[in-house]
Amino acid sequence: MLYNLLHYPVLVAYDQETNELEGIVTIKYHENSSTKTMDPYYQKEGAKFFSITGVLVKQRENMLNKGIGSNLYSASILGIQQYAQNHKKEQLELNVVIDCTNLPSLYALTNGNENLQARGLVGENKELEAILEAIYIVRDEHHHLVEAPTYVLRIDLEPRNIREENWVSEEEMLKSKNTFSYTVNPHQEKHQSYEVLLDTILNEIKQDESCIATQMEDEGTGTVTYISVEHKKIYLENMKLERNGAQNIGKKRVPRNDVPLFVGPMPDIGQVLQKEGERDDR
Repeated sequence: MLYNLLHYPVLVAYDQETNELEGIVTIKYHENSSTKTMDPYYQKEGAKFFSITGVLVKQRENMLNKGIGSNLYSASILGIQQYAQNHKKEQLELNVVIDCTNLPSLYALTNGNENLQARGLVGENKELEAILEAIYIVRDEHHHLVEAPTYVLRIDLEPRNIREENWVSEEEMLKSKNTFSYTVNPHQEKHQSYEVLLDTILNEIKQDESCIATQMEDEGTGTVTYISVEHKKIYLENMKLERNGAQNIGKKRVPRNDVPLFVGPMPDIGQVLQKEGERDDR
């Protein structure tokens, strides 16, 4: 978190009454200007792009903070989109990467993007089209998957007319969804379970020779395979996850008991700005 604060724009959500940190997201920028500078996790030649990395939101039992993740996504997307509109010649792109089992993040992103459309913040009757750009996987020297496959979602920064989809029935609408329904065995090795997840994804997207796969080495991590599925036109809002326990695979974050020793309450930003204004007046 400290590295991100020093190097990238970071958006935070905090409780104005308690000044406690409620959520945080980092926005990164990169240019694939050469083979040496190519991002292994967005293998597109010449791309200039922003990435919204994982939105972290404090979890509470009563979930009074529900919607914070969606709003952080909305604010991030809107800020990047407005910046891109002022720099159209750069042909900037935006991607979001989400673990294939991370249902809360996928739905928060969907809700956040749809919120911009519903409020007309990207233009009346306009939307920012979001599609599944690619899937990437990482293998170690033993050819084992080291983590769950990851969705790479691209959000178009040029507003388009809202797509109209007229369903005859709710059943027809549900059939149109791209449903990724996982089946995992809790007694398997993690890398074996990751393979099952990958098979499920590839089966749903009906991978064929038109799905271009490229590979790069990420030093210290493994071989990254990037499978482009942009042409499949799988829309974010049509993606549905049925995790069936798959969310329990892999490492779990263990809350640290010493966090209050080095991360205090959020400063009152209003007071900080007021003091700065007073200094400017003097």
